[in-house]
Amino acid sequence: MGIALSLQQYLERQGVPYEVMSHERTVRSSATAMASSIPERNLAKGVLIKCRDGFLLAVVPASRHVRLEALSNWLQQPVGLATEAEVARTLREDRLAIRFLFTSRVEDHVQKVFLTSPAVDTTYHLNLEKFNAGGDIRTFFRSRFSTIYQENRRLMSNISHPWPSDSVLTELVDKSSGSFIFAFTLVNFVKDGSDLPHRKLEAALQGHTGLDPLYTQVLRTTPRSAHFVRTFETIMTVREQLSVAEVAYLLQIDTGDVIHALLGVQSILIVPEDDISPIRPFHTSLRDFLTTRARSHDLFINLSVRYLSITMDCLAVMVVHNGCDILEHEQLGWACGMWTDYLCYAIREPGSDDSLFSRQNIDDFMERLIDFASQSFDFWVDSIILECSITGTLQNLNVVASALKVSPFF
Repeated sequence: MGIALSLQQYLERQGVPYEVMSHERTVRSSATAMASSIPERNLAKGVLIKCRDGFLLAVVPASRHVRLEALSNWLQQPVGLATEAEVARTLREDRLAIRFLFTSRVEDHVQKVFLTSPAVDTTYHLNLEKFNAGGDIRTFFRSRFSTIYQENRRLMSNISHPWPSDSVLTELVDKSSGSFIFAFTLVNFVKDGSDLPHRKLEAALQGHTGLDPLYTQVLRTTPRSAHFVRTFETIMTVREQLSVAEVAYLLQIDTGDVIHALLGVQSILIVPEDDISPIRPFHTSLRDFLTTRARSHDLFINLSVRYLSITMDCLAVMVVHNGCDILEHEQLGWACGMWTDYLCYAIREPGSDDSLFSRQNIDDFMERLIDFASQSFDFWVDSIILECSITGTLQNLNVVASALKVSPFF
């Protein structure tokens, strides 16, 4: 983007010599410095600060961050970063000689501000979901690891430069899966000082250490709405990627309930702008984290129990929508065809413990099964015949009967 007109006029009024440089489009000050072939410390960036008397624009080198506590002590008054609404209002009133481009994950409370007046006329929306961030993440890694190498040159005297190698850098980019959150967290892990940086990097490549602290922090601090646990654990457990509408149908809640339940986890989970695109994690390691007790501890999701819960949800859906056309209700067809699959998953899940067969779980399951058998059994049989899935369904039921050591249903 070109120089802001108000900034240009200010420089000319003050008689300040300047040169306008062109560079490729960037969204971060560090990337701008690199694209312009200048050190980060020589590039100024603006940070809008809110204080008691109004707003301040802190101009600092791109390589630096604003220490709010130190600034507050110096000003002798509380300060904080300006909110989205305050930034939008300030931009609208043209108080700043600088333009901001906001790019972020989808979050309803952010969108509400920037899709309403006065922000709507001063905001440029850029959807990054389909943007390949691999090149930018590679640049980020190269820049940060180069700094780490320079700061620890004595400790890494036996490590050749450039570090890491291009092949390792490619592996890191692949592990990031387009997530800057993963890349940023991994770099912090490597430079935390608990071991030599090159050893920490080897550990990061071989393990899963990168995002575990982030997952723990987000999930322990996110608000627990009435539908959060059931919604989140269903999304993380179901083997298919479901949309907001599909999750709502399966759990028999409103789509608004699904969106509201997930507001606090949108730093680790991609909730699309519409109700028909699939919900998915930012990084594939999230499910592994949640289903490995040694990593997630009290946040652990017991897959066998959750699979049984999904089975019961499918049975409930068939009772509620008994007689509906499965060709018109795709998610009803999914429930008809998949409940026996998830019952098998529950029984076959490695490491299943007594919690699966707790008295509460058995009572809940039998209640749902009796309701289903008395109200929707004939409808279900017609559905699986129509879907040509009767053979697989019978096989699943025989597996269940054999595992539970009871007589087969058929």
